[in-house]
Amino acid sequence: MHQHRKHTSRGKNIEKILQGISSQSNVSDRTTDRIDRWWVDNEKNPELDEAMKRLFIIHDAVHCLPGEDCLKSLKRVRRQLGIKSVAIPGTPRRRTHVLMARIAALVLVLVGIGAVLSVRMGGHPNVGPAEPTAEELRAMHLTAIEQEPHRVIETIEDVQKSALLPDSTQVWVNAQSRLVAPETFGDERRVKLEGEAIFEVKQDDKPFYVHTERLDIRAVGTSFHVTCSSDEPQTVVTLIEGAVEVTCGDVMRRMEPGQRLAFDNRTGEMVVETVDLQALRKYDWRSEVVSAQMKTMPEILRMVANYYDRRIVFDEDLCGGNRYSIDFGKKENAEEVVRVLAEVSDGFSVEQRNGEIIVNAL
Repeated sequence: MHQHRKHTSRGKNIEKILQGISSQSNVSDRTTDRIDRWWVDNEKNPELDEAMKRLFIIHDAVHCLPGEDCLKSLKRVRRQLGIKSVAIPGTPRRRTHVLMARIAALVLVLVGIGAVLSVRMGGHPNVGPAEPTAEELRAMHLTAIEQEPHRVIETIEDVQKSALLPDSTQVWVNAQSRLVAPETFGDERRVKLEGEAIFEVKQDDKPFYVHTERLDIRAVGTSFHVTCSSDEPQTVVTLIEGAVEVTCGDVMRRMEPGQRLAFDNRTGEMVVETVDLQALRKYDWRSEVVSAQMKTMPEILRMVANYYDRRIVFDEDLCGGNRYSIDFGKKENAEEVVRVLAEVSDGFSVEQRNGEIIVNAL
């Protein structure tokens, strides 16, 4: 016979319950040991102790319960298990509020005792927690992206950026957009997008996911374009090559090259249509050059700072209301561009201090 560990104040009650369970031929020592360990983990729950004692009384001697407190405790367990009260006719000495015969069976076997013990109050000796819903899983993924070490690619008006992700996926982020990606990918590749971006996904056995506010886009080795914004009526996915699956809740659409999916952010309706890829390529917004045309100096300096991810310190009234034009890109660096602007405007000097570019009006 399996030897149970002794417990604190509840020792006798626990032993009586466990002995009653162990006396059944179809309950193994392993089962009682699991129950025993589970009880230790929940020993600060006196209500459960009382309820289990009463369940044993019902199983051991099927007669009326000895007291209102016991009945109250059993009602609580019954309610948590979702079991309704039943009346047993022809038993005047019994209370009519008796647990269904299901309870007796539950006490005798592992599945039953597990269900009773769990009562949604701290675990189960044999069954893990309920599987999360699709929406809960999605929320977990979105939270994990920003909680783990990550990088943020964010652009302001008139600025685009390109970047290479940890798996060698190439991404172009359009103006006024934000992409969050882990510094390293695990078993899955997941990024979060607000705005507009083009992805050329590196071929890999691990699926690549782009999460927008409402949609999940799954790809493997694919080139596609996503436009999404909380203040826009639609989220649009255009597939250039490869294949993607676009999901919203329980609705999934698989796309083929040359198709565009428009998702109505208000109604949730998805519409897939065919587009002319040749015509689409003519309006490709990707560029290795940022073109600032007829902008004030503070506007241009903000574009330079955003594009090169550098901090530039300047006064908002720098160079008055004069406007300038300049193109810059990856062939230059932030300091070079700012020094060119200083020469063109003849209105400020430039210095570097603690990694910052300091602009001083003349």
